[in-house]
Amino acid sequence: MASPQVEQGAITIAHDLFLAINRTDFTSLEIRTIDAIIYLTYGAGKTKAEIQAEDIRYLLGAEKKLRTDRIEETITRLRGRRVLFRQGLANGSQLLGLQKDYELWDKPIDDKMSPTTLVEEVFNNYSSRRVGDKMSPGQLSPPERLLDHAQSKSNFRYGISAWRVERKYAKQMYVEAIAVTKDAAAAYNLVQDCLDESHAWMQEHGVKFMFTFLASRFKAWYSLIPRKPREIAENEEATGRRWRYHVRNKQWEEAR
Repeated sequence: MASPQVEQGAITIAHDLFLAINRTDFTSLEIRTIDAIIYLTYGAGKTKAEIQAEDIRYLLGAEKKLRTDRIEETITRLRGRRVLFRQGLANGSQLLGLQKDYELWDKPIDDKMSPTTLVEEVFNNYSSRRVGDKMSPGQLSPPERLLDHAQSKSNFRYGISAWRVERKYAKQMYVEAIAVTKDAAAAYNLVQDCLDESHAWMQEHGVKFMFTFLASRFKAWYSLIPRKPREIAENEEATGRRWRYHVRNKQWEEAR
Protein backbone atom coordinates (compact mmCIF):
# COMPACT_ATOMS: atom_id res chain seq x y z
CA MET A 1 0.00 0.00 0.00
CA ALA A 2 1.40 3.40 -1.01
CA SER A 3 2.09 5.80 1.84
CA PRO A 4 3.64 9.05 0.51
CA GLN A 5 5.34 11.19 3.15
CA VAL A 6 6.50 14.79 2.75
CA GLU A 7 9.67 13.79 4.58
CA GLN A 8 10.57 11.69 1.52
CA GLY A 9 10.35 14.73 -0.74
CA ALA A 10 7.82 17.46 -1.45
CA ILE A 11 7.23 20.25 -3.98
CA THR A 12 6.74 23.77 -2.62
CA ILE A 13 4.82 26.06 -4.94
CA ALA A 14 3.01 29.32 -4.24
CA HIS A 15 -0.79 29.14 -4.08
CA ASP A 16 -1.15 31.94 -6.64
CA LEU A 17 1.06 30.13 -9.14
CA PHE A 18 -0.79 26.84 -8.58
CA LEU A 19 -4.12 28.56 -9.23
CA ALA A 20 -2.76 30.37 -12.30
CA ILE A 21 -1.67 27.06 -13.83
CA ASN A 22 -5.05 25.46 -13.24
CA ARG A 23 -7.03 28.49 -14.43
CA THR A 24 -5.10 28.83 -17.70
CA ASP A 25 -6.24 27.05 -20.84
CA PHE A 26 -3.60 24.35 -21.38
CA THR A 27 -3.86 21.10 -23.34
CA SER A 28 -3.39 17.79 -21.55
CA LEU A 29 0.20 17.41 -22.78
CA GLU A 30 1.01 21.03 -21.94
CA ILE A 31 -0.15 20.65 -18.34
CA ARG A 32 1.74 17.36 -17.99
CA THR A 33 4.88 18.99 -19.41
CA ILE A 34 4.54 21.90 -16.97
CA ASP A 35 4.05 19.46 -14.08
CA ALA A 36 7.18 17.54 -15.13
CA ILE A 37 9.24 20.74 -15.27
CA ILE A 38 7.93 21.79 -11.84
CA TYR A 39 8.93 18.36 -10.49
CA LEU A 40 12.44 18.63 -11.98
CA THR A 41 12.95 22.21 -10.74
CA TYR A 42 10.87 23.11 -7.67
CA GLY A 43 10.99 19.48 -6.58
CA ALA A 44 14.77 19.80 -6.37
CA GLY A 45 14.69 23.23 -4.73
CA LYS A 46 15.52 25.05 -8.00
CA THR A 47 13.70 27.49 -10.27
CA LYS A 48 15.43 26.23 -13.43
CA ALA A 49 17.39 23.15 -14.49
CA GLU A 50 19.06 21.56 -17.54
CA ILE A 51 16.06 19.64 -18.87
CA GLN A 52 15.73 17.86 -22.21
CA ALA A 53 12.57 16.56 -23.87
CA GLU A 54 13.82 13.02 -23.22
CA ASP A 55 13.88 13.75 -19.47
CA ILE A 56 10.23 14.77 -19.55
CA ARG A 57 9.26 11.76 -21.66
CA TYR A 58 11.01 9.45 -19.19
CA LEU A 59 9.34 11.15 -16.23
CA LEU A 60 5.91 10.81 -17.83
CA GLY A 61 6.45 7.08 -18.13
CA ALA A 62 8.25 6.83 -21.49
CA GLU A 63 4.95 5.92 -23.10
CA LYS A 64 5.32 4.40 -26.55
CA LYS A 65 2.69 6.78 -27.95
CA LEU A 66 4.40 9.86 -26.49
CA ARG A 67 7.15 10.91 -28.88
CA THR A 68 10.05 13.17 -27.92
CA ASP A 69 9.34 15.49 -30.85
CA ARG A 70 5.81 16.13 -29.51
CA ILE A 71 7.29 17.19 -26.17
CA GLU A 72 9.78 19.46 -27.95
CA GLU A 73 6.91 21.05 -29.89
CA THR A 74 5.01 21.52 -26.63
CA ILE A 75 8.01 23.21 -24.98
CA THR A 76 8.41 25.52 -27.99
CA ARG A 77 4.70 26.39 -27.87
CA LEU A 78 4.81 27.09 -24.11
CA ARG A 79 7.89 29.28 -24.59
CA GLY A 80 5.99 31.17 -27.28
CA ARG A 81 3.26 31.79 -24.70
CA ARG A 82 5.92 32.89 -22.18
CA VAL A 83 4.91 30.12 -19.78
CA LEU A 84 8.43 28.63 -19.93
CA PHE A 85 11.80 30.33 -20.29
CA ARG A 86 15.30 29.24 -21.27
CA GLN A 87 18.67 30.54 -20.07
CA GLY A 88 21.90 29.82 -21.94
CA LEU A 89 24.85 28.08 -20.28
CA ALA A 90 28.53 28.42 -21.11
CA ASN A 91 28.73 24.80 -22.33
CA GLY A 92 26.15 25.44 -25.06
CA SER A 93 23.28 23.76 -23.23
CA GLN A 94 20.37 25.61 -21.63
CA LEU A 95 18.38 25.80 -18.42
CA LEU A 96 14.60 25.44 -18.62
CA GLY A 97 12.13 26.73 -16.08
CA LEU A 98 8.58 27.92 -15.40
CA GLN A 99 7.96 31.67 -15.72
CA LYS A 100 6.48 32.33 -12.28
CA ASP A 101 5.29 35.83 -13.24
CA TYR A 102 2.04 34.41 -14.64
CA GLU A 103 0.84 37.88 -15.67
CA LEU A 104 3.34 37.64 -18.54
CA TRP A 105 1.77 34.44 -19.86
CA ASP A 106 0.16 34.73 -23.28
CA LYS A 107 1.43 38.27 -23.80
CA PRO A 108 2.61 38.62 -27.42
CA ILE A 109 6.28 38.26 -28.30
CA ASP A 110 7.35 40.43 -31.22
CA ASP A 111 9.14 37.76 -33.23
CA LYS A 112 7.57 34.59 -31.78
CA MET A 113 10.92 33.28 -30.51
CA SER A 114 12.58 33.18 -33.92
CA PRO A 115 15.88 31.30 -34.26
CA THR A 116 17.75 34.61 -34.17
CA THR A 117 16.03 35.54 -30.90
CA LEU A 118 17.01 32.19 -29.40
CA VAL A 119 20.61 32.74 -30.51
CA GLU A 120 20.70 36.16 -28.87
CA GLU A 121 19.12 34.63 -25.76
CA VAL A 122 21.94 32.06 -25.68
CA PHE A 123 24.57 34.77 -26.21
CA ASN A 124 23.41 36.79 -23.19
CA ASN A 125 25.86 35.00 -20.89
CA TYR A 126 28.92 35.17 -23.17
CA SER A 127 31.67 37.58 -24.03
CA SER A 128 32.53 38.01 -27.70
CA ARG A 129 36.27 38.41 -28.11
CA ARG A 130 38.64 36.83 -30.56
CA VAL A 131 39.64 33.25 -29.80
CA GLY A 132 43.19 33.32 -28.49
CA ASP A 133 42.60 36.15 -26.06
CA LYS A 134 43.08 35.24 -22.41
CA MET A 135 39.60 33.87 -21.77
CA SER A 136 38.36 30.57 -20.43
CA PRO A 137 36.40 28.35 -22.87
CA GLY A 138 33.29 28.94 -20.77
CA GLN A 139 33.34 32.63 -21.68
CA LEU A 140 33.24 32.00 -25.43
CA SER A 141 29.99 32.11 -27.39
CA PRO A 142 29.01 28.91 -29.27
CA PRO A 143 30.27 30.11 -32.71
CA GLU A 144 33.60 31.08 -31.13
CA ARG A 145 33.89 27.65 -29.51
CA LEU A 146 33.08 26.00 -32.84
CA LEU A 147 35.74 28.12 -34.52
CA ASP A 148 38.22 27.24 -31.79
CA HIS A 149 37.35 23.54 -32.32
CA ALA A 150 37.92 23.89 -36.08
CA GLN A 151 41.28 25.59 -35.63
CA SER A 152 42.45 23.01 -33.09
CA LYS A 153 41.65 20.20 -35.56
CA SER A 154 43.58 21.86 -38.39
CA ASN A 155 46.41 23.38 -36.28
CA PHE A 156 45.70 26.61 -38.15
CA ARG A 157 45.24 30.10 -36.64
CA TYR A 158 43.43 32.87 -38.47
CA GLY A 159 44.44 36.50 -38.45
CA ILE A 160 41.96 38.93 -36.90
CA SER A 161 40.17 39.89 -40.15
CA ALA A 162 39.91 36.25 -41.32
CA TRP A 163 38.71 35.19 -37.87
CA ARG A 164 35.91 37.77 -37.98
CA VAL A 165 34.74 36.49 -41.37
CA GLU A 166 34.80 32.89 -40.16
CA ARG A 167 32.92 33.79 -36.98
CA LYS A 168 30.22 35.50 -39.08
CA TYR A 169 29.62 32.29 -41.05
CA ALA A 170 29.92 30.08 -37.96
CA LYS A 171 27.12 32.12 -36.39
CA GLN A 172 25.09 31.85 -39.60
CA MET A 173 25.37 28.04 -39.48
CA TYR A 174 24.49 28.06 -35.79
CA VAL A 175 21.32 30.12 -36.45
CA GLU A 176 20.27 27.71 -39.23
CA ALA A 177 20.93 24.72 -36.95
CA ILE A 178 18.76 26.25 -34.21
CA ALA A 179 16.01 26.79 -36.77
CA VAL A 180 15.80 23.03 -37.38
CA THR A 181 16.57 21.74 -33.87
CA LYS A 182 14.86 24.44 -31.73
CA ASP A 183 17.56 23.69 -29.14
CA ALA A 184 20.90 25.42 -28.58
CA ALA A 185 22.87 22.35 -27.45
CA ALA A 186 21.55 20.16 -30.30
CA ALA A 187 22.34 22.94 -32.79
CA TYR A 188 25.92 23.15 -31.53
CA ASN A 189 26.33 19.36 -31.91
CA LEU A 190 24.84 19.46 -35.40
CA VAL A 191 27.26 22.13 -36.66
CA GLN A 192 30.21 20.33 -35.06
CA ASP A 193 29.15 17.07 -36.74
CA CYS A 194 29.03 18.84 -40.11
CA LEU A 195 32.47 20.32 -39.48
CA ASP A 196 34.04 17.05 -38.29
CA GLU A 197 32.65 15.08 -41.21
CA SER A 198 33.82 17.61 -43.81
CA HIS A 199 37.16 18.44 -42.20
CA ALA A 200 39.25 15.67 -43.79
CA TRP A 201 37.90 16.46 -47.27
CA MET A 202 38.49 20.21 -46.81
CA GLN A 203 42.02 19.63 -45.57
CA GLU A 204 42.74 17.36 -48.55
CA HIS A 205 41.51 20.03 -50.97
CA GLY A 206 43.23 22.91 -49.20
CA VAL A 207 40.06 24.62 -47.95
CA LYS A 208 41.08 26.92 -45.09
CA PHE A 209 37.96 29.06 -44.61
CA MET A 210 35.92 26.22 -43.15
CA PHE A 211 32.70 27.91 -42.03
CA THR A 212 32.68 30.23 -45.04
CA PHE A 213 32.83 27.08 -47.17
CA LEU A 214 30.30 25.06 -45.15
CA ALA A 215 27.65 27.71 -44.42
CA SER A 216 26.23 27.70 -47.95
CA ARG A 217 26.18 23.87 -47.98
CA PHE A 218 24.75 23.26 -44.51
CA LYS A 219 21.07 22.93 -45.49
CA ALA A 220 21.87 20.45 -48.26
CA TRP A 221 24.00 18.41 -45.83
CA TYR A 222 21.30 18.42 -43.18
CA SER A 223 18.60 17.35 -45.67
CA LEU A 224 20.43 14.03 -46.17
CA ILE A 225 20.10 13.03 -42.50
CA PRO A 226 17.22 10.54 -42.04
CA ARG A 227 14.98 10.41 -38.99
CA LYS A 228 16.74 8.81 -36.04
CA PRO A 229 15.71 5.12 -35.63
CA ARG A 230 13.84 4.30 -32.42
CA GLU A 231 16.50 1.83 -31.24
CA ILE A 232 19.20 4.52 -31.48
CA ALA A 233 17.02 7.09 -29.69
CA GLU A 234 16.33 4.55 -26.93
CA ASN A 235 20.06 3.76 -26.70
CA GLU A 236 20.80 7.47 -26.24
CA GLU A 237 18.23 7.69 -23.46
CA ALA A 238 19.62 4.62 -21.73
CA THR A 239 23.35 5.39 -22.04
CA GLY A 240 23.49 9.17 -22.34
CA ARG A 241 25.82 8.82 -25.35
CA ARG A 242 24.99 10.77 -28.50
CA TRP A 243 24.76 9.27 -32.00
CA ARG A 244 25.32 11.12 -35.25
CA TYR A 245 24.57 10.28 -38.87
CA HIS A 246 27.59 10.21 -41.17
CA VAL A 247 26.23 11.59 -44.44
CA ARG A 248 29.18 10.42 -46.58
CA ASN A 249 29.16 6.87 -45.15
CA LYS A 250 25.35 6.81 -44.89
CA GLN A 251 25.34 5.23 -41.44
CA TRP A 252 24.72 6.08 -37.78
CA GLU A 253 27.68 6.09 -35.43
CA GLU A 254 28.40 7.08 -31.85
CA ALA A 255 29.70 10.62 -31.57
CA ARG A 256 33.19 10.77 -30.10
